[in-house]
Amino acid sequence: MPVVLWAKTAAGPNLAFVKSFGKALKTWKDVIQQNFFRKHHKPHVQQTFEIPRIDAKERCLFKPSIIHKGTNNLQSRIFRSLFARTTSRSLAIIDDGAEKMMSEMREKFQDFTFEPEPVQKLPNALKDLDINLKSIASGCEGAVYKAKLKDEAELASTAGDKEFNLAVKAVFNYGAESNSCSILRALEREIVPLRAEGCQAEALNELGNRVNRLPPHPNIVDMPGIFVDDMLVTEEGLRDFPAAMPQRVDRERCFGRNKTLYLVMKRRNTHLRDYLAHNSVPMATRCLMLAQLLEGVFHLQKHGIAHRDLKTDNILVDVSDTGGTPRLEICDFGCCLAEENKNLLVPYPSKDLYLGGNSWLMAPELVTAQPGPNSFLDYRKSDLWAVGAIAYEILGAENPFYPSKSKEVQQLRNVDYSEDDLPALPDDVPEPIQKVVLSLLSRNPNKRPSAIAAIAVIHLSNAKRDSSKHLNVFEKKNTVNRSPKKSTPHIFMTRVRESLNWILVESLSLLCQLTFSQNSETWDMDLAMKFLFLSQVSYADLREASKFF
Repeated sequence: MPVVLWAKTAAGPNLAFVKSFGKALKTWKDVIQQNFFRKHHKPHVQQTFEIPRIDAKERCLFKPSIIHKGTNNLQSRIFRSLFARTTSRSLAIIDDGAEKMMSEMREKFQDFTFEPEPVQKLPNALKDLDINLKSIASGCEGAVYKAKLKDEAELASTAGDKEFNLAVKAVFNYGAESNSCSILRALEREIVPLRAEGCQAEALNELGNRVNRLPPHPNIVDMPGIFVDDMLVTEEGLRDFPAAMPQRVDRERCFGRNKTLYLVMKRRNTHLRDYLAHNSVPMATRCLMLAQLLEGVFHLQKHGIAHRDLKTDNILVDVSDTGGTPRLEICDFGCCLAEENKNLLVPYPSKDLYLGGNSWLMAPELVTAQPGPNSFLDYRKSDLWAVGAIAYEILGAENPFYPSKSKEVQQLRNVDYSEDDLPALPDDVPEPIQKVVLSLLSRNPNKRPSAIAAIAVIHLSNAKRDSSKHLNVFEKKNTVNRSPKKSTPHIFMTRVRESLNWILVESLSLLCQLTFSQNSETWDMDLAMKFLFLSQVSYADLREASKFF
């Protein structure tokens, strides 16, 4: 499905942009002059710095491919001036100026936001839906069925597959009493991604500020609504998961309650495990899919949430009819940690405490933690570790923490593996991305990169692939080091310079496209990912990412 971005603009948005755009450029110019020329050039030499005037009609024509080829364009002059005489003594000055520039850049993106696909009408009960009674997915937490609103078209028996644009999950309810308040309290983790407008008044009163805890995001499952109704009893359910069926149906085999919670979601094509198994995916696309998974985890972290059950079965994939990069969405939040304090540190007084869902992909700091009066479980970077393990599957290799298909390959255990035992990734994975995946699997969570730094590594690697001239300092090596490479200040700042160069180009181009396009425009995933990245990355993130090149 397409991704929609929309601009919050008042009357005359283009004129306002032209004014703010010029102000931003003037600010970047002043930063360079004040922080570099005045402190590092000899007093008797008068330094001048001019920013070329650009007609407003020409700005909207800027495209990355055009700017990359220019030799005297705006971004080249800015960065040649900023880094012309970089030395170890001037690094702090350069850092201050670059961070101010990137801060200005991020502010320009704050007037734009992500808007999920609209749903004209939401179901309030099973009677509002035509449901295909053969589930499209099922597990220990629930069963998912494809569905559509009854008034949208013909009956379910005659409708085509594309008419079923909704996926409805019947959550298995074994313990909560059969009333809405009890069910919502018991199963509130499941509805973490719920949109506020899709919550009925009764649910809003019960859940309060826990609704809309997680704002919409392209890489988080789109859950426009929920409702409580009788548990759906089907022939498949009685055959494949009878324990979840209501006890009134069969007291010897069924142990579920009469009513349960239903999650209404936008239906996607498949999940990640099946998509990777049945499609030939180019490496460039695989890398962008990994970046999307990191974007989703980064969004969770920003809002104090840990998923705790990441695996390829819990990641949806949607492929546009026009092709392009598939869209990934993290789903199934039934095991998540979403406490009010948002610090992702949980007291661990005894082993009776629930740690999460997927024991094979549970971070080592969790499986090795010892309970006690002063002990805590640290979930701040546990999802990142799981992403590192899943990255093997996304990039075309076996997950080393799952049983191998080959008897010659030994499965690693998260409780006692050594980082030196991690297998190599396929040769066609770019070296910086290989390094960042290995770093995500560090046993010490403090040694793992931040999610946004890992995303930056992927974007910069793709930029290198697309234009070796633009990022020619990132040369391919013959072997992969298991940790970021240490280099001299000059070499390191050269990498940072080239990274900043690319970011400024892409930012100016994207801002022009956002401003001079219509207030609502459909983008493909590549462009949406670029927007997400440029609107969040800081100079500190960029420096951290540059260490992997």
